[in-house]
Amino acid sequence: MNSRKLYLYLGILFTLIFLFMTFVTFMAKSTSINFNSLIILSFAIISFCLYYLQPHLRNNDERANDIKKKTAFSTIILALIYFILIFLSIKLGVLEDILNGMLLYVFLILTTYFVSLVIITKRN
Repeated sequence: MNSRKLYLYLGILFTLIFLFMTFVTFMAKSTSINFNSLIILSFAIISFCLYYLQPHLRNNDERANDIKKKTAFSTIILALIYFILIFLSIKLGVLEDILNGMLLYVFLILTTYFVSLVIITKRN
């Protein structure tokens, strides 16, 4: 099986799992966000991004390395901003649980890195 098709199938599978988890949370009449489902959503985003990026980053040439360096730099800057915002939201009581803050932080970093890869790849 082509690895690119595998990324597409995994993205669809993770999206269906995310939708099911969100549906169950909605049917339970929960007023809070299911932060565990955000990790599954980030897996879906990663799979779809890798589906798009696989032909561009397959060769480990100078262009691919330049894209990865730019992406890493922008993700580090945004990760620091995310950390400050989540820290403040925990201190101010917006997020009740530190675990939910950490799950949100991981979700934001994972999605930021791969979405940045797609954006920077389209620009170059």
